[in-house]
Amino acid sequence: MEQNNELPKTTEEPAVKSEETLQTAEAETNAVLPPPAAPEDPKPEAAETGTKEQEVKEAASAVPSAQSEAPAEISKSSEVDQAVKTEETKAATGEVPGGQGHKESEEDVEFKKVVSHMPDEVKPRFVALKYITDKRKELADKLEEEIRELERQFDLDCVPLDKKREELINGKRDPMAEELEKAGEFDMQHPEAEVPADIDIEELKKSKGVPGFWKTALRNSEALIKFITDEDAKVLDHLTDIRKENLEGKNYRLVFKFAPNEFFTNEELVKTIIVPEGETFCQETQGTEIEWKEGKNVTKKTIKKKQKNKKTKATREVTKTVDIDSFFNYFKSRKAPPKDQDEMEDMDEDDEAMKEINAFEDDTHITEEIEDEIIPNAIYYYFGIMEDSSDESSQESGDDGSDSDHKLSLIHISEPTRPLYISYAVFCLKKKKKKK
Repeated sequence: MEQNNELPKTTEEPAVKSEETLQTAEAETNAVLPPPAAPEDPKPEAAETGTKEQEVKEAASAVPSAQSEAPAEISKSSEVDQAVKTEETKAATGEVPGGQGHKESEEDVEFKKVVSHMPDEVKPRFVALKYITDKRKELADKLEEEIRELERQFDLDCVPLDKKREELINGKRDPMAEELEKAGEFDMQHPEAEVPADIDIEELKKSKGVPGFWKTALRNSEALIKFITDEDAKVLDHLTDIRKENLEGKNYRLVFKFAPNEFFTNEELVKTIIVPEGETFCQETQGTEIEWKEGKNVTKKTIKKKQKNKKTKATREVTKTVDIDSFFNYFKSRKAPPKDQDEMEDMDEDDEAMKEINAFEDDTHITEEIEDEIIPNAIYYYFGIMEDSSDESSQESGDDGSDSDHKLSLIHISEPTRPLYISYAVFCLKKKKKKK
């Protein structure tokens, strides 16, 4: 029985240990045997082939670094390719630079029409050039916004100064010590100078502040005097302050503050300048409706006309109220004239539409003069010693009043009103040719 029990053991153990034994033996053999001899040098052709294979491998391993060190032209090229795709997408979807609310210019529309007819192998060059142009415009828009932000901050910084000026002009306080630091500079009299005739010295002596300050400043502006009638001047005697207030976006307003008076009940008259998003120039103005007292409206007059009955030959007198020229027409709300010159060409100078265009242009002149000249330089205009901006443009335009000189003077007109002037000048020239 014992021999039978041992037989399975002897048969199973070699089966289990055979693999271990072989591995051990192989390890011992490798340890004893010397290392294999180096192979003989290959034939020259084989060596050459190996060298070429090595060069290929090295070149392949160097590809990533070569790509990373690729010249800027490659990345620029891909950027332009991307720009081409972007512009083509914009053209297909109608999207234009400037984001939501931006209006596509007439130049952009015409550009797309022309380039769409270009051969496919040529078109990308012009699409890429358009991309560059749009990028430049983005920079210009950014600059404009930064300038506008500086102007807003400037206007905010001027608020406390304008408040001090308003208090001093209206006799609410006396001059402060810091405001009189340079008083000694004004003690020496100059024989060649004199106080302007329109400043009432006696009135100044018996009053606090500076009565009629703003009326005098406005009337001493060559750009504004033509809009101010004698009746307007009586109302402007009660003008106590003019200030500018910035609103949202490019919008702003000019505020005219009045003391209680016999002409209207408003304490303030406001002119709001509206420049829609995406536009450069004013497209609309909104003015305060003036609440005139009975018989005191300086923008209208009553006329009496005699009418004759054709049948009875009898005559009767008819009373009619008509509009007249007045500075206070400035406070009417108005729309910008049409941009289409063909529409203007069809108008007659006596048409109501043409009159409205002229009125809008007049409003623009008044706004610019008050904002850029009167408000910052009011004290100089009060004394009539400010060189008027309109004088420079008249001198530049020449003395003979020729058409060529008038066309040259358009260069000196400020940007917000230049397009209006050019359109109107073209209209007048065409009318002149028709009369001939």
